[in-house]
Amino acid sequence: MRGLILFTLPALALAAVASLDPRQSSRRVRVVGAKRLGGNGCPPGWFLFKPNEEDPNATPAGTLTFGQYVASVGPQDPSANREKTCEFEVTFEFPLGCTSGTILVQPRGDVTLQPGTQAVFTSQNDISPGTLGPNPPDIRFTEDRPGFVENYLIPVRENVLENQRNVTFTARTRIFVVQPGPIEESSFAVDSLDLSVLGATTC
Repeated sequence: MRGLILFTLPALALAAVASLDPRQSSRRVRVVGAKRLGGNGCPPGWFLFKPNEEDPNATPAGTLTFGQYVASVGPQDPSANREKTCEFEVTFEFPLGCTSGTILVQPRGDVTLQPGTQAVFTSQNDISPGTLGPNPPDIRFTEDRPGFVENYLIPVRENVLENQRNVTFTARTRIFVVQPGPIEESSFAVDSLDLSVLGATTC
């Protein structure tokens, strides 16, 4: 586990929460959509969201795919390739009442590094409505990691007035390669990002 994001959302339905049947412990929190907001690492046409249509509560509930999210250095690479960015938002649908659980975010990809080189993934996150705790620490690689998978576990607590309510999670991500010595071939690719909601229960 690389990072922990804590956030709380406005307590809008305390009376509704109090009236919930205590036996109603299983909650359906779904990933219902995602879209790109900008960035040279996910240009239009190279960002795809695919929900798990068979079972939205499965792991993953949905997957983001990036076709060009690659940072690289090399003798023939322009300096602009050292750093790439992608900003996107994901919409979660919460049920009536108070729900707690964990959002699991899993970036996947490949890292190929020369000795002394670092690859870094960083993300600035927000939630609306609500507030977030500290952003997770950067993910840093100092050696080859083919087929890497990293986890963010994000506890969530949500109170809802309506039968359903959409909550928007925004991530401003950046990847870059740092090579202090002579320029040699190194690359850092984020191919996809899986999204899930784990252990959703009544508060």
